[in-house]
Amino acid sequence: MTAISDITIYEGNSLTLETIGLKDSSGLLVDLTGAAIRFRAAPSVSSPAEDVFIDKLLGAGVRLLGDPEDASYAIDIDPADTVGHAGTSRFDVDLVLASGKVLKPSAGRLIVRPSLLASA
Repeated sequence: MTAISDITIYEGNSLTLETIGLKDSSGLLVDLTGAAIRFRAAPSVSSPAEDVFIDKLLGAGVRLLGDPEDASYAIDIDPADTVGHAGTSRFDVDLVLASGKVLKPSAGRLIVRPSLLASA
């Protein structure tokens, strides 16, 4: 179920990542009622917690799009999130459903391109 992908953004820019109609391995929409959604980015998958430079949670940078049963959410990357982090890092999206089931719907490389106009 994990979609491996690359995200490319210019340092100091905004970006909204949308997942529309997330489905489980059976092809059914994942009900996000009571779910915890977390987006994190760090220099590598083995980076210690203090090296995580983007950490978004549902209600704090992650938001549902529509009703929880619609299985759709957005992650808002703010300009300050990428300033000083030009280069290639790793990201993960983790969901903990109300049932306790843990899913990783996406993971991959976060490519932050340098920008002369980067500002926080």
